[in-house]
Amino acid sequence: MGIETSISQPFCSRRQLMYRFVLVVIAVTLLTSSIARAASYLRINGIVVDPIMASGGGPHSYSGPNLEKNANLNSANLTNADLTNADLGGADLTWAART
Repeated sequence: MGIETSISQPFCSRRQLMYRFVLVVIAVTLLTSSIARAASYLRINGIVVDPIMASGGGPHSYSGPNLEKNANLNSANLTNADLTNADLGGADLTWAART
């Protein structure tokens, strides 16, 4: 009675590899499309910040109109957005969530 070894079984089947590949493609597509829709803002020194960053790091989830002077940002959810030196003179921030 010897130890039997099987080399005929591959580590992953082609179907499993294709499934994993499709999952990676979907994940990358979702990630890049969410970042591509991110809004920007203009700082008072003329630098455009794109995308808006969250105060904890990483892109902020806000994807509405760009933040700019005289923009209608009524009800915009800007909670935890890092808007350091944002030039928002005249922007309508009525009911906007911000901290």
